[in-house]
Amino acid sequence: DLEERFETLVEANDVLLERVGILLDEASGVKKEQPVLPSALQQGTAEVASWNKKKDSVREAVASYKFIHAKNVQRPQLQFQDKIDNSSASFIPLLREKPNALKPLPETFQRLQNPTSLNALIANAKEWASSDQRFEHPYQYELDHLEPREEQLQLREPEPPGSLEDTPLTYVTTPQQLQELKEKLCSVSEFAVDLEHHSYRSYQGFVCLMQVSTRDHDYIIDALELRQNMHVLLDPFTNPAIVKVLHGADWDILWLQRDFGIYVVNLFDTGQASRVLSLPRFSLAFLLQYCCDVQADKQYQLADWRIRPLPPELSKYAREDTHYLLYIYDRMRNELLRRGNKQNNLLRSVLDRSRDICLKTYKKPVFSEDGYLYLYNKHKRTFNSQQLHCLRLLYAWRDRVAREEDESTGYVLPNHMLFQISEILPREPQGLLACCNPIPTLLRTHLQELYMLVQQAREAPLSDRLPTPVIPATVSSPAQLHQDHTPLATPTPEDEPDTTTGALYTTRLIATGEPVGVAKPVISAFRDVQLDLTQSTQKKLEMIRSSFPDILSKFLEARIMTPSEVILRQKLSDTTGKATPTSTPGTPAASGAPSESPLVKKETSPAPATTADMPTGSQKTNAVTERVSLPAGVKGKDKRKMGNPLPGGKRKWGSTAKGE
Repeated sequence: DLEERFETLVEANDVLLERVGILLDEASGVKKEQPVLPSALQQGTAEVASWNKKKDSVREAVASYKFIHAKNVQRPQLQFQDKIDNSSASFIPLLREKPNALKPLPETFQRLQNPTSLNALIANAKEWASSDQRFEHPYQYELDHLEPREEQLQLREPEPPGSLEDTPLTYVTTPQQLQELKEKLCSVSEFAVDLEHHSYRSYQGFVCLMQVSTRDHDYIIDALELRQNMHVLLDPFTNPAIVKVLHGADWDILWLQRDFGIYVVNLFDTGQASRVLSLPRFSLAFLLQYCCDVQADKQYQLADWRIRPLPPELSKYAREDTHYLLYIYDRMRNELLRRGNKQNNLLRSVLDRSRDICLKTYKKPVFSEDGYLYLYNKHKRTFNSQQLHCLRLLYAWRDRVAREEDESTGYVLPNHMLFQISEILPREPQGLLACCNPIPTLLRTHLQELYMLVQQAREAPLSDRLPTPVIPATVSSPAQLHQDHTPLATPTPEDEPDTTTGALYTTRLIATGEPVGVAKPVISAFRDVQLDLTQSTQKKLEMIRSSFPDILSKFLEARIMTPSEVILRQKLSDTTGKATPTSTPGTPAASGAPSESPLVKKETSPAPATTADMPTGSQKTNAVTERVSLPAGVKGKDKRKMGNPLPGGKRKWGSTAKGE
């Protein structure tokens, strides 16, 4: 439970502080007894048996997990020539030219300006909002008509990669080196790509490194330094004759579009190949161990990739992500061909999945007013209306400040501090600071504004009615929400995904065009509906109605008789010579006549009649010869549940007279 863990954490902090005091006393010459750790924090020796014995290398890897972070790194986005747009407006692509095109680039893309100034951003937003081509993927036609090369459909001996020490490595930091790399990539038949991304000190994030590997060379591109020149790689990335190998490319495809205006044609995703082959795990670390017998070193997974110059440890870590990827591609392609049929169905399935990933387009995170409810439901808290109101205000404030300062929401105010303030509702500004440890920089800057929001929530009246938490939709990635747009529907900005919390909300589409009228019912379950039908149709309708039991009879106050029952009762009355009052739909019995029970109909036995007077055919089965008849729709087990209908309890439902 979270509360128990919190108490354990508080107790552990007390123990640590007490140990600090003891060490200070020992340094001054005073000795005290060592504190006793709580049971949950006492370190014991685990019993190691054959089933849980681990290698020393794995234990050392876990113990040596590192987090490389630089405190005084200058924010790279301050040096970007293109302006960062964190508004709720739609994302405007950076593509201005279309190499390897089978279909020309739409005119809307060509009229857009480079986003180097605020005026250019405003002009692009107006141009993009008025265009009907904004939801089109610029390379959709090329991707739809992409066919695998003949070499991809043939078995080929895998080419083992050289060692890291024997393979040359080039750091690309100048536009001239980038141009040389482009020419190199255009001359090969396949190359591997990976990206290193930073998102903690940016609202949307940005790419810091791009790793590219060919069969005989490794490259590390400084994407921060060459951000404005990376678009030159669009030519090899969109060349359908060159295979681009990536692992788990869902986010890489979107980041390439957002930061560099690069689109990918002819992708092979080894992550999708792992799923088609039903491997035990789908991670790159497993593939390195499975195909190359290489133990992946993931201790720098949380490193700050903005650090320049790049430390050797980070350089080696980034290089390993692509160095072995082409050999993994060879192995997996051969395995897909061996397991597939004559049409190479498995390999084509991987290529189709990879093409679908390439068809994704980047969407900016859009703020949702109900996003705090998803966060509230996810953390399983119990708040009253004031606390929930405070959570809503702080959630909106955090998103606004994060957009303005180009920081992540986790940097502005982490989730646990957000809930801590909303739960306590401090009365003083210092109480806000006491809820946060360490105190976020932007919280201290906006302390007075945040304090006013908390006081506004405190003054709100308490209410028993709380909003219903939002249940997010399930998708593979936040940018998947608006991949397929119908021409008759336009998504509203608030319907796009909120990538700040990983939440997705129900899509609302605004229909356009002529309104569609509501269809009128042809047959109704109620008999007072007046239908404009011809006489023959009316007779057919009455026959259809009379052939089915009235399912509503048991729920109505009065017994409604079907037309066949009315005819049968009239014949029985004529046979006995006694008129029996009948009830028409919606009409009570005649005045002065004893009222019948809605569930029981008492009838007198008919006098002996001639053969000509007896009902024949289907009427014979409906003839009533008992004093007690069942209501329509009651049969089987329902008869036993109805109880004893007659006074004295002599007869029950389902009983028959002798001779029947």
